[in-house]
Amino acid sequence: MAKEASDIILMDDNFSSIVKAIMWGRCVNDAVRKFLQFQITTNITAVVITFITAVSSAGEQGVLSAVQLLWINLIMDTFAALALATDPASEALLNRKPEKKTDPLFTVDMLKQIFGQSTYQIVVILIFHFLGSRILGFHHLGDSTQQKHQDMVIQTLVFNAFVFAQIFNSLNCAVWTDI
Repeated sequence: MAKEASDIILMDDNFSSIVKAIMWGRCVNDAVRKFLQFQITTNITAVVITFITAVSSAGEQGVLSAVQLLWINLIMDTFAALALATDPASEALLNRKPEKKTDPLFTVDMLKQIFGQSTYQIVVILIFHFLGSRILGFHHLGDSTQQKHQDMVIQTLVFNAFVFAQIFNSLNCAVWTDI
């Protein structure tokens, strides 16, 4: 009856098994938090950028196409999950105070990191989108073929900036230990 009511079952009476279980539990908890921080930052940025660029364009199209958004979700999130979930458990995890069951999943520091990183990425991406022609020295041309080419260059710049922002975001999430 006790085994069915418990959250975890240790198969031996060795105290080191309890210590290892606590250490690995904290490691998994940290990995989940890091991944959620990355995932929410990426999604907030993608949604805001897509919404603002779609609302501001004449054709009501976002700067990121559906294929680009799918690529970002499939590739970037898969690699981020692998990178953020493979941290080894260490003895340093045992130096922290235990967390209560009622503690929130998102700490105040995590929320600051999420919204700060999202805001930074949104501003940079929107600058590239709206001022990219000036930054690259493009001029509005009467030739529609040349104008489409310049628009594709700007869209590529925005997409690549977004991808690199997510790579740096995953690094920030991976090395950030104040979870």
